[in-house]
Amino acid sequence: MLYEKTSDKFSIIDLSIAAIILFIFLLIIGTHGSPTFWNSILSLTAFQGSNATDWINALGQLATAGAFIIAFSTFHLTKKNERQKLLLEESKLTIKRMEDALAKIDTANSNFENIEFVCVCLSNLATDLEAIYGDITDETYKAIVRMHWQNMHFNHLRIAFKNVNFNSVLRNLGVDYREAKNLTKHNTKTPPGINDEYKFYRRALQSSHVAPLLEKRYNDFQNLGHFITSFFDKDKTDDYMHGSMSWLVPEAGVPLVAALSNIYVSNTEKLFKSLASMNKNN
Repeated sequence: MLYEKTSDKFSIIDLSIAAIILFIFLLIIGTHGSPTFWNSILSLTAFQGSNATDWINALGQLATAGAFIIAFSTFHLTKKNERQKLLLEESKLTIKRMEDALAKIDTANSNFENIEFVCVCLSNLATDLEAIYGDITDETYKAIVRMHWQNMHFNHLRIAFKNVNFNSVLRNLGVDYREAKNLTKHNTKTPPGINDEYKFYRRALQSSHVAPLLEKRYNDFQNLGHFITSFFDKDKTDDYMHGSMSWLVPEAGVPLVAALSNIYVSNTEKLFKSLASMNKNN
C-alpha cells in the first residue's frame, strides 16, 4: 500500500511473554506436576528403558503446555488487536472533528476572531491525534490514518482557509479593503519563492492602514504558531505525509494565517528587543 511503511520487525515483547509463561508452566509442573512426566523425560534423555508409553506421556504433557501458551498468546493478540482497532477508529473520528471545525470557518462574514477560534480547535485536535496515532503499531492502520489525514489537509483545510473573504476580514477589522489592495510597496524584503497571495497578505497586514489595528490584538493570535506547527512542521507531519510527494508549506497552504503568524512573531521579537533596550538605558 502506498501509505504503508514496510516493517520486518518481530515483537520481542511477545516472545518474552511466551518464554516467561513457558518457564512458569514448567516450574508448576516441576513442583506440583505428576512424577510420570519427569520420569518420562529422564527416560527419553537417557535413552534407557524408554518405550511408547514414555513418549506418549512426555508428548502429552508438552502438548498441554503448548496449548496453554497458544491460548494465552491468542488472548493477548486479540486484546492487542481490539485496542489497535479502537485507536484507529478514534483517529478517524478525530480527523472528522477537524473537518467539522474547518466547516465552521465563516467565508461570508470572515473575521479574525473566527479564524483564531478555528485554529485553536484544530491545534487541540492535532494534539489529541498525535497522542492516539503514536500508540498505533499496526502499519496497515497507520496507512489508513495517513489517507484520512491527507484528505483532510488537502481537500478541507487548504480549501477552507483559501475561501476566507479577506475583504470581509479587513472590513470587520475596521479597514477599507481598497486601501490594502492598492498597496504596492513594503519596507521589508519578501522571502523568495513565496507565492503572490502570501506576499499580498503580508504587505496588506503590515500596511499603515492595518498594522495599528493589529497591534492591539497580539494576544488573539498567540495560538497561530501552534496551528502552523501542528499542520505544516516537518517533524509533526512527516509520518502523516508518508506516501505523498507533496511538500507542506504554510505560505502556500494557508497564506493569510501564515502571514499573520509571521508578522506576530517578528513584531513580538521587535517588542522584546525594544524592552531590552529600554531596560539597558535605564
